[in-house]
Amino acid sequence: MISYNDIIEVQIEGKNFFKVKLAKFLFNLQCSTFESSINKNIGKKIFFKIIVCKINSLEIFKNKNKEIFINLKIDNPYNVVLSYVLQIWSIINNYLIIHGGIYQKNSLNFILTGKGGVGKTFKIITACLNKEQLFMGDDLVLLNGNKAIPIIRPICLYPEHIKINKLKPFIKEKIIKRNIIFLKIKRKLLCYLSALIPKFDFLYFKSYQNEFSNLSWAYVPPKKIGMKVNYDPVKLSGFITLVRKNKEVEESNFAKDIIQSTEYEFNIFNKELDYLTNYFHSKSFNKYISEKIQEVNIE
Repeated sequence: MISYNDIIEVQIEGKNFFKVKLAKFLFNLQCSTFESSINKNIGKKIFFKIIVCKINSLEIFKNKNKEIFINLKIDNPYNVVLSYVLQIWSIINNYLIIHGGIYQKNSLNFILTGKGGVGKTFKIITACLNKEQLFMGDDLVLLNGNKAIPIIRPICLYPEHIKINKLKPFIKEKIIKRNIIFLKIKRKLLCYLSALIPKFDFLYFKSYQNEFSNLSWAYVPPKKIGMKVNYDPVKLSGFITLVRKNKEVEESNFAKDIIQSTEYEFNIFNKELDYLTNYFHSKSFNKYISEKIQEVNIE
């Protein structure tokens, strides 16, 4: 789990009983699968009230005890995601969560970032299974100055990852390929069932860890596929952004590409994050990301 010294309480409510149950189940599921050594010796109290309704919005309140109250309205129970809550917490603490993973090149640490589907996971898994580095996340990283703190969660394995030679035996032996429509319906029904009757959540877990289709992924813990994990902060030497141009994927270190990668990950909440960074740091979310990137001292 993620450890920190701030006290964070999350309350989920709404008028639709089933949507609230679904949001709680999915949020608790994420909390149980994320791992990190994030630590901040401030001890603030941050209270999140998440209301599942028809719109997205964010409101901020403080009291004389320096407790912070965040009211989030979210339009879909599937959008009640831990990464959004963590990004809000990070910004309050003058941190930033970057969409990417830690990748080692020439014994130096880089944040490998890029929009979804460009090959970040493929590149990081290959390096880890070839014992070129430890696994330090492939989707989210906490940026603090020139240090990166890994955020570990299960890896989304797609059929394309069978091209990784050392992953082929695991995928062929442990993961079953299903029809796209069948798997989509099955997972949705299991999700609904688990939200209403938690004791059946093992069936939902089993489907996500052992099945995939051409468009659906298997959600597998990194240790299960033989990767050693590092949770400790590492010093950064910069960023590598994977950018798709036509049919080719190229590497870039332009700030605009790094910024776009993180904005892409949080795109449905960019308006709310804009409000948050203006409230706490008097700048837009785009500008906040840009300045955090510049704080990485490349030596």
